[in-house]
Amino acid sequence: NGATCNNTFGSFHCICATGYQDSNCSTDIDECAAVANGGCENGATCNNTIGSFNCVCAVGYEGSLCSLHINKCLRVPAVCLNGASCVNTDGSYNCTCAIGYTGDACETGIPVVVVSETANGLVFTTSYTEEQNQSIPMIEVDRALVQNFATDDSICRII
Repeated sequence: NGATCNNTFGSFHCICATGYQDSNCSTDIDECAAVANGGCENGATCNNTIGSFNCVCAVGYEGSLCSLHINKCLRVPAVCLNGASCVNTDGSYNCTCAIGYTGDACETGIPVVVVSETANGLVFTTSYTEEQNQSIPMIEVDRALVQNFATDDSICRII
């Protein structure tokens, strides 16, 4: 096991390699038990191995002892989409979506309804982005109804 042993008068003496113990250096030291959780941090699991140990990090941490917090907001590709802002948290992150988007990563477009008044009446324009407008003409619509129109899935504004 990598020990250095020296003969002495009528006996011998061994200096054990790291991770081993006893007079013959044949017993593996359980580093996970010798030091609290082997020194693994932030909710990591200590895994004893022959002559050593390793830490299995909890989500959001890395490094040999899981002491390094991963800033997911700095990852490429970005974790928050469509112009959202990212806030790094302990072991995770949160996205604050730009207007018109929803979802954990702001990946889902919310339909936007734009109402325009024309000579022929009001025209509803719906889109997920400003570039993809589709007009749906509606000739007679009560303006008070339009001003009070809103649902959880859409945004309405009068032009």
